[in-house]
Amino acid sequence: MHLSFNPSFVPKILNGQKIHTFREDKPNRWGKGSLIHFCTGLRSNEYNCFKKDYCISTQTIKIIPQGWIVPLITARLPKVYVDGKIIDGFMLLQLIGNDGFDSVEDFCEWFHEPFIGKIIHWTEFKY
Repeated sequence: MHLSFNPSFVPKILNGQKIHTFREDKPNRWGKGSLIHFCTGLRSNEYNCFKKDYCISTQTIKIIPQGWIVPLITARLPKVYVDGKIIDGFMLLQLIGNDGFDSVEDFCEWFHEPFIGKIIHWTEFKY
C-alpha cells in the first residue's frame, strides 16, 4: 500500500530520523506485514516511490490540540495519547522527533486540529 509524504520528510525517512508516520485508518487496512510503498506525488505525474519496506506494527494515536502551555516554549502542547495512555514530557518530545518534526512548534502547526488514527511503524520501536 502507498504512503504519500510531503517531500520535506523524504531525507528524514531515508536517514532514519523519521521512523513512523500517523495516518487515519478508518477501514483498518494498516497492520503488521503490510508492504509500504513510500512515495511523494501520489496520483500525479510527479509520483516517486523512494523506498519500500514493511509495517512492523501499529499503535493507536489521538492528538488533541490546546493542551497545556509549557514554560520557555511558545507553542501550546497538544495532549497526545498512544494506545490510550498519555504521552508527555521527554516521551512527547521523542515522538515529535521520531515523526520527523524539527520542533514542537512545527508539530503543533501540522496537527492544529484533533487527530485520531494509527502510528504506522517500520522499525521495532514502540511507545
